[in-house]
Amino acid sequence: MASGRNTQLTRQIGEYLAAAELGRRNWVATTFTGSLPGFDILAIDDQEARSR
Repeated sequence: MASGRNTQLTRQIGEYLAAAELGRRNWVATTFTGSLPGFDILAIDDQEARSR
């Protein structure tokens, strides 16, 4: 079973990998790594932002 610290690191790694994949798909994404309750990643579609 994973310890608390390992679980926290696994969650952070998952957030960074998800944000990286969004970036690869031309989204602008940022992580909050636990500093903003209820939100892990904020992302905006870069193509849609330009057309509005």
